[in-house]
Amino acid sequence: MFSLKSKKALVIGVANHHSIAWGCAKAFKQQGADLALTYLNEKSKPYVMPLAEKLGISLFMPLDVSKSE
Repeated sequence: MFSLKSKKALVIGVANHHSIAWGCAKAFKQQGADLALTYLNEKSKPYVMPLAEKLGISLFMPLDVSKSE
């Protein structure tokens, strides 16, 4: 395998533990990447937060790409 040590990755689109984005986040973390994870809104936050905590992700914030702000 390859190493992502000292690399940074932004993973968007995690909705729950079935998301492809969640699988990518786990793989990036296993390869040593420092991750940032986003969630869509307050409704989805309770589903995604435990996943972020499981990987020890320190940058966890909302992101809705349909809004320009």
